[in-house]
Formats: sequence, C-alpha cells, structure tokens
Amino acid sequence: MIAQLETWLADLTGYDTVSLQPNAGSQGELAGLLAIRAYHASRGESGREVCLVPSSAHGTNAASAVIAGLRVVVVASDARGNIDLDDLKQKIKDHGDELAAIMITYPSTHGVYEEEVRTVCELVHDAGGQVYVDGANLNALLQVARPGEFGGDVSHLNLHKTFCIPHGGGGPGVGPVAAKAHLAPFLPGHPAIQQEEHPVVGEGNRPHGGAPVSQAPYGSPSILPITWTYIRLMGPDGLRHATGAAVLAANYMARRLSEAYEILYTGENGLVAHECIVDLRPFTARTGITVDDVAKRLIDYGFHAPTMSFPVAGTFMIEPTESEDLAEIDRFVDAMLMIAKEAEEVVSGTWPVDDNPWWAPPHRGIDRRGRVDPPVLAGDRSVSGQLDRARGRFGARQRTDADPVQVLAAGTAHRPGLRGPQPRAHLAARLREPLAPREPDPCEHR
Repeated sequence: MIAQLETWLADLTGYDTVSLQPNAGSQGELAGLLAIRAYHASRGESGREVCLVPSSAHGTNAASAVIAGLRVVVVASDARGNIDLDDLKQKIKDHGDELAAIMITYPSTHGVYEEEVRTVCELVHDAGGQVYVDGANLNALLQVARPGEFGGDVSHLNLHKTFCIPHGGGGPGVGPVAAKAHLAPFLPGHPAIQQEEHPVVGEGNRPHGGAPVSQAPYGSPSILPITWTYIRLMGPDGLRHATGAAVLAANYMARRLSEAYEILYTGENGLVAHECIVDLRPFTARTGITVDDVAKRLIDYGFHAPTMSFPVAGTFMIEPTESEDLAEIDRFVDAMLMIAKEAEEVVSGTWPVDDNPWWAPPHRGIDRRGRVDPPVLAGDRSVSGQLDRARGRFGARQRTDADPVQVLAAGTAHRPGLRGPQPRAHLAARLREPLAPREPDPCEHR
C-alpha cells in the first residue's frame, strides 16, 4: 500500500519518486532542501548556498532554508502579486555561482497563479539552481497542473490538507517530499526501513540515501491509509472536482467581500486562486478600525479570525478550501459585511464613539459553545438600549468585575445565525458547585 501511494503521489505531481517520511510540511521542505544541497555537493558545487525566496512564498520557506544551512535572499513581487522578473534576474546575476535554489509557492500565498512560473523556473535552471515548489496549496492544482511538469525539481505535499487527513490541532500530519529522479539518491533514508528501495519513474526501484528527518521510516504510517482511500475513492475526476470547488469557493467569497473591502491581488481576469487577501488598510485609514479590531469582533459572530497580517501587514488572508459548504461561507461573509456596516455607523456619527459594538470586543457574554449573547448589535436600531444591557452582560471596560456565572445565566432568545441552545440558569448553578473530592486510585503508586 505504501509503495502504491508513493506511485500515485508521484503521478499526481509530475515527479519521479516520493518519500513519505516527513511528518509535516515543514519537514518536507527541509528534506527537499537538504536533498538539493547534497545534490550540489555531489557535483563539486558545495559553494551554492543562496536560496531565493519570493515575498509571495509560504511563511516557513525562509525558516526551512536557514535550517538547511542556506542564505536567504528575498525576491520582490510586482503590483499584481507575481514574482518580479526584473528583480529575480538581478538577484540571479548578483549571486551567480552561489545560487542553490529558489523556493516558490504555487499558487502563491498572495492568492494568485504565477503567470510566468515557467519563465521563473527556466531562469533559475539556466543559472545552475534547483526549483523547490512549495506544495502547501496543491488543493488548487490537483488534476489541473503538475509542479514536476512546469519546472519543479522537488516539492513537499500536505496530506493533512490536500489529501483528506485532518488539518490542524498539532497533528498528526504527513508532508511527503516528491522529487525528480536526479534527487532521488538524496531523499531521506532510514537505517530501520523495511524496504530500502522506492519506486522511481522510468528507473525501477532505487534507494533513498539521504539522512533521516523523522524517527520512523515512514513518518506517520498509521494515517497513510486515509490518503490511499481518499485517492482511490475520488479518482482523477473527483480530485479535479475538489480543486474546482476550492477555487470556486475562494472566488465566490472574494467577489462578495469586495462589496465592502478591497481584494489586494487578483489575476488579469479579476479572479483569485484558492485564497484571497482582504486588504483592511484602506478600511482602517477611513474608520480607524484595525485588522486586530475586526479579528476580535469576528469572535462575537462566532468565528476565529483568518490569517492576520501575513503575507501583507494589515490584511486578512482567507482560504475557504473545498471543505466549507455554501451556507458556512455565506455565514462568514455576512458577518464580515455586517462588521463593515457597523464601522460605517460609527464613522457617520449614527453611533457615538463611546457607545457602539466596537467597545472592547470580543464581549464577555459568550456561552460555553463560543456563541455570543446577544450575537450582534448592528441589526437593532435602538442601539443605546441594547448597549445598556450589553455593558452589564458583556462586561465593558468599566465592568471588568462582572460575574461570568451571572453572564452565563443571563440568556436571551435564540438569534438567527447561531446554532444550539442558549445558556440556562441550571448551568450557572452547576458551575458554582464545588468539585467532588477525587477518589483515591487503588492502583496509583504512592
């Protein structure tokens, strides 16, 4: 099963061989860069130790390059979020024989498909460097494009994002590294591996002879059947459909959010890739409300904030993926649009500066399921009356001594958009009960 999964992943990415050893995307990055360094050393070019990292690349790329012993040089982006080719050419000229690799993320963290990605790869190859394509956003590529065919020499994949293994929460994750045949001898090996040789397209089976990056030969093998089953059930058409769903969801969200916010980067046709960057800086300049304020206010609507101020300060980077249904996407977008309306109410003077929903969010009237009570203030024109209750129930700055148990007990009617029951007085009573004394464990060693 493991060998078959390696073959499937190689075919999906356009590479020749795959190592399943890395336990995370960051480990996959490190494994790929170490393979590149070893490859250069095997050719007598150990002096190649400069890694070009575009400003549009994934956040861990620079850190992985440093850990691999490479020196990072940043490449600028143009006005549309693509790699600035003039700056890339200059950096290649500046570093010449020192160039080891470039790390590009495709589609980029700016949420666009690099229009000149083949040109970027050719420029680096012509200078003797290798191309690392970060596969964190492979869910916007599967069955549409293959990194190994448009110029990549090595990539990592995130099975814990693109291939169905649950994402987040600290793991477990799998970040396989896929590479062209010339890098196969330098991919991670392991002294305890059950089978030294791995499938290599066109060359039968060959060993991976690099240093281990994980304690186990196959990283987290117990979760590999999840990805095997996912690929087997989805098939080529299903994987392509998932890619389309991810890109469609991002563009739907970007189009709706553009009613109130600016979308920082788009392609020539006005579309984004798998994610979009919502630029809150003009919104902040007009209203005085920052990205931090919006993130806190989103908590009142029942949402954890998206990625904040990365890769561009003062922005949200939002990626709905193929996993969110339309109702959930609309619920998030409606919250963001309502937040924009709330800000305009303050700017216009309809709501006084010291008497509005932006007073110290997130508010404290939140039940154990993370839902606010009441959820929003913007829909009620009698703002002062609601805020009188809010100050007692939410605990604004002058009421920091509010009793959280009383807050939980003071439930109001269920509001649209929130799921589940509201807190009840009996819950508050139970919270006041002292904990029962712990029974001694007869098996516990004293």
